[in-house]
Parts: sequence; C-alpha cells; structure tokens
Amino acid sequence: MRDKQKAEAPSGKTAFDISQLKELLLSFKKLLIKQGARLERFRLSQAAFLLLCGTLLGAVSFLIIYGTEPLNVSNDIWIINGHLEPDITQAYAGWLLFRNSPWQWPLGVARDLLYPTGHSIAFTDSIPLAAIIFKLFSPILPKDFQYFGIYSLLCFILQGIAACKLLNLFRKNRLFIAMGAVLFLFSPIMIERSFRHPSLSSHWLILFAIYLYFKSKKSGYKRTYLWQYMVLNFAAFAISPYFVPITFGIMAAAVCDDFRYNRKWKRAAIYLALNTLAVVLSGLTTGILLVEGESGTVFYGTYSMNLNALFNPTSCGNIVWASTPTSSGNLIWSKLLMVHEQIYGNYDSFNYLGLGVLAAMVFLVISFVACPKKGKAAPIKSFLNRHVFLAVICIIYTLFAITNVVTFNGKEIGAVKLPEAFIKLCGTFQASGRMFYPVFYLIFLTVIVKLAAIKIKHGTKPALALLALVLLIQIWDMQPALKFKHDYFTGDNVKQKNINVVSSSFWEDCKDKYDMVINLELERSGGYSYILAVYAGKNHLKLNENLFARNNYEARKKLLDAELADIKSGNIDPKKLYVFIHDKDSFNELRTYIDEDKAICAYVDAYMVIAPRYEGMRYDYTEFTLAADRDAQEG
Repeated sequence: MRDKQKAEAPSGKTAFDISQLKELLLSFKKLLIKQGARLERFRLSQAAFLLLCGTLLGAVSFLIIYGTEPLNVSNDIWIINGHLEPDITQAYAGWLLFRNSPWQWPLGVARDLLYPTGHSIAFTDSIPLAAIIFKLFSPILPKDFQYFGIYSLLCFILQGIAACKLLNLFRKNRLFIAMGAVLFLFSPIMIERSFRHPSLSSHWLILFAIYLYFKSKKSGYKRTYLWQYMVLNFAAFAISPYFVPITFGIMAAAVCDDFRYNRKWKRAAIYLALNTLAVVLSGLTTGILLVEGESGTVFYGTYSMNLNALFNPTSCGNIVWASTPTSSGNLIWSKLLMVHEQIYGNYDSFNYLGLGVLAAMVFLVISFVACPKKGKAAPIKSFLNRHVFLAVICIIYTLFAITNVVTFNGKEIGAVKLPEAFIKLCGTFQASGRMFYPVFYLIFLTVIVKLAAIKIKHGTKPALALLALVLLIQIWDMQPALKFKHDYFTGDNVKQKNINVVSSSFWEDCKDKYDMVINLELERSGGYSYILAVYAGKNHLKLNENLFARNNYEARKKLLDAELADIKSGNIDPKKLYVFIHDKDSFNELRTYIDEDKAICAYVDAYMVIAPRYEGMRYDYTEFTLAADRDAQEG
C-alpha cells in the first residue's frame, strides 16, 4: 500500500504542477492583456505617426545627402564658392545687405541694396520670410551667419510631413506611407534646387496645396480649409513668387470644384477674395509689389521645358566657375539613361522623374493595356470628371512650361507667335519650366497610389514589394548626382575658398576707409558682382549694385549717370570705392578725368578700381597693380 502511494505520488505531483503552470500561464496572459491595454495608450496615433515619420525621414534624407556642414551657420565658404552656379552667393549677399539695413516698410526691403533707393530681397532670392525672421534675432546671431542650410533642412522635413499627410489620404498602411514619403524626398527636382536656388527647393508648399485639395475633396467640401490655404499662399509669395501661381491655382481648382457641387457662389467668392488678400498682403510686406522692376519679357520662351524633360537626366552644372567638377558642364542624374541634348535655357527646366518612377509608369501602362477587363477606362473617365478643374489647371501649367517656343532635344520644332502684351505678362515668370512642378508631383502621387492599389491573392505584400523596388531603383539610379552633392558638401568645397576674387589685402584696408561700394557697370556681371556684394555686406558697406533677378534699368541708369557726372566733374566722394568688373574701355576713359592727387586707379584681383586717396594709403598689396604701371607693362 505504501509502495502504491509512493508510486502514485509522482503522478499526483505532476498533475498538481501542470495545473499550477496553467494557472500561471493564464495569469501571465491576463497580465499581458492588461499591460497591452496600458501600452495601447502610448501607441502613436496616426496623426502623431505622420508628423514623426515625416520629420525623421526628412532629416535623415537631408543628412545622408548633404551631411552636417551646411548646418554650420557660421560657415559661408561653400556659399561664396557657389554651388553649380553663383546664384546662392547672390542670395547670401542679399541677406547680408538686408541684415545691415535699418527696419522699414516694406519689411523685406534692404536700403543698403541699390542704395539709396533700396530694393526687395525677394529679387535676390534671399527667402524674404526667413530673412525677416532671422533679422529679428540679428543682435544675438554670429557676425557671419547664413540660414540656407537650416532652411534647406526644414524644407526636407516639411516635404516629408506633407508627403506623409498626403499619402495617408489614400492608404493608412504605415509602411506604405513611409516608403512613399521617401520617394517624395528623393525627388530629383527638389534635390536639384537645394543650395542652387534654396528658395525654389520649397516644394513642400506644392505638396501641402495638393494635400488640402484632396482633403477638401474627400470631405465633400464640408471643410474647405480656408485659413490653411491663406497661410500657404501668404508663405508662397514670401518665399518665392514662383510658387504663388501653383498654390493659388490648386486652391482655385478646389474652389471651382466646391462650387460645381454645392453651388455656393458667395462662399467661392469670399474664398477667392480672402486668398487674394493674403497674397497681396505678402507682396506688400516683402516689398515685391511696391518696388519697380522689369519683367522678363525677352526671356519667356528661353527657359522653356524641353519635351524630353521627363526622361532627360541632366540639369544645370557649372556655368560660371570652372573649378566645379561636373560632367561636360552638366550634372548627371542617372546611371543608366542617356543624356539628351537641350537648347536655349532648357537646363533650368529640369523635370526628370527618375528611373524608378519611369519604370513604374511603364509597368502600370502595360498592366492597364494587358488587362482583359471590360470598361477598364471607366475609372479614368470618372477620375477626370471628379477632378476636371485640377486637370484643366495641370494642362495650363504644362503648356505654360513648354511655352510658345517648343523644343525637343537640341532643336526648336516650332514657335507660336503670341501678342506682345501676353508675352510680357508671361515674362513675369520667365523661368517657365518651374510651373510643371505640381504636375510632376501629381505623377509621383498617381504612381505610388496605383502601385498600392495592386492586389493579388497574397494581399498587400506584392504592392509594398513593388513600391520598395521602385524606391530602390529610383535612389540607385540617381547615384551620380547624389554622390556629387554628398562629396561636394563633405569635402574641401565647404572648408576652403575656391573663388579668391577679393583675396588682396587691399580690400581689408578699404573696409574702414569707405562707406559705400559703387559698381559703375550697368549690366549684371554675375558671380564677380555677387562676391563684391558679399564683401560689402560682410563689412557693413552700402552698395549700389544690380543684383536682382528683375532689374529696374531706368532707375539704376539714372543713379549711375549721376555718379559718372560727379566723377567727370572732379567731385569724387572720398567715402565711395568705385569699381569696374569687365568694362575696361569705360574704366580707361574715366581715368582721364581722375586727378591723381585725389584718387588712384588700379587693377585689384579681378576688378578695376578708382579709390579716393586716404592718409597712409599703401601700394604694395598682392594682386594689386596701378593702372599706369599696367599700361607701361603692356606698352
């Protein structure tokens, strides 16, 4: 009996242990459920995810491409060197002269630029909205301060957030949203503009406008996002006027669509009026609408979009400084696709989609054609019917971008004669190829959404795999341009000056002897005039320089004629340093009027100067030759 009990004991003990284990597992399960409920409260909401995902992806993309050196606000070497072309130097000079100028109305006008008239820094592409904000903090900012790196990082972050919010309207899958956002972040046209024209890399304005359009549409226009559109249009004009026709046009399409369905004409009228008011207020604040200038009448059609733009992987390379290492003067954006010829100013209308997106478009078209389903065109017709006003505005953008001078590869294949008044109006936005940007991003959106809509028997996995493949092809194929930009911003270009056109110590001595730099040439002189403007700005000298994308030649000629008349009559202002850049004949002619006891005429670095004499003036500078000595050498 005792043996039996001993024999049964292990069995009873095992049964007891299993029971305890079951209870333990049950308790653990309850605990997990309880803790899971608690953790659920800390799980990111979709709105928080979109904000965080967009921010992180944008910041990481920027750092991968450019590194951290552009974020060093005291480092302006790479700006003075110029990135591909010297336009960023122009923008920096505008900021410096604006920072030195006293506050006035309009807020965006720099008195020390085109002194004493002053001018809006919108015309130097200095991002007036950012410049005004940073000028508020000028007393506590470093002496050498540039905000273009910070602003470009912000553009990447806002691009990521806008892309996430836009894609969330079509799919809630977070992996889909993240991958789609990366595709938007590796947009060739945005990266191409970054640090070449920082203001024009603000493509988040376009994505937010498209986002508001589709969000309004999905709500049945129960919400029209009036204030959001007003803020967007105000910001667009205060960043770059080129974005206003885009953001305002997309908003107008939404208003027309709202009126089409709801017939509330008063709401539509108020909507358009208030957004117009926002644009006008922005233009008045930045001074764009209050200063005189000439439109680009002559140039409309010159900077047109070539018909090969969507598949031509070449953009502006080095067009000024010979030290920039680009391929044949152009920047290449594809490892596989061949570069096609361009003509006139087509280089500025870069709209290459990228190999990944192009391959996806081909795949989607083949899938559509091969599909045996009847009525397969019905969804397209339905889409165009629902978005007819957006489609119309996109056609207008495309035609405007192509212009009346139609080009394909290296040939002009046709030109349409238009009324001069219309050409002059279009010349307000002479770099017309930029107007294709919203169409470009709608193509991106369509490709991503259509890929995500592909469903096979395995659910959404094939669609996500296809999107991942498109993304990998896109980034891999862009390697030539991405590598160039990465190497440029992590190499010597951001550490040492390549452009030493004001290297003589003559300039260092001049900064305390004169109050103003006078450029005596009427025509723009590109990079050399921008470097001279940076010199003036960094040393708190006023400038009469002609830096603007749009020039008031009549006003500037009037000022120059007055300066030349004073010099010829012997009234040289001892506080003005007079400079020529290219016009040697005018310099030599003016020398005949100069009293050598009052001023010296010399060649300094890349410039010809007339410098009023001051006590202790030296003549032993490097890169300095008196004009009379040069004449003797050449004679």
